[in-house]
Amino acid sequence: QRYPIEDIKYITLYAPMEILKDISFVDTPGLNSQSLSDTQVTKKILRDVDGIIWLTLLDNAGKESESQILSQYLQNFKDKSLCVLNQKDKFDEKQVETTVSYVEKSFGEFFARVIPISAKQALDSRVNQKDVLIDNALISMQKSFKKSSRLHKNANDLSFFNGEYETFIQTI
Repeated sequence: QRYPIEDIKYITLYAPMEILKDISFVDTPGLNSQSLSDTQVTKKILRDVDGIIWLTLLDNAGKESESQILSQYLQNFKDKSLCVLNQKDKFDEKQVETTVSYVEKSFGEFFARVIPISAKQALDSRVNQKDVLIDNALISMQKSFKKSSRLHKNANDLSFFNGEYETFIQTI
């Protein structure tokens, strides 16, 4: 069922990861949002968190508006916060170093570390890893088998699945 976006208050995703038994991640709309209600949601959540990962674009970091927000809300999180600067793939090494240095100097009182990343490069490298490709093909085959087996009631005859299995073998 589809809901109008303004009616959605939150979405919860679960992943079978051991670390998530002790940690919960909350992705907020941010404090610099154009929507007042988004900013209010984030402010409310900040009262109840133990740490923060401040994610911003590398070329957007260090604005005066961020400084005001950080000083207002992140003073108590210095040892429990990270600043993650995304899209480092769009800049040369010198530009990345310059921005990281600037953020460390200007906002060091708010963050334990400043980390430049490239989500695009991480996803691209993940897609090209053999294990990931094999796992994705296996998961796809399993889903296809479950779906097809519901349509075919004869448990002794698995010939209905020959095509999907051949596709899996070709993919591998």
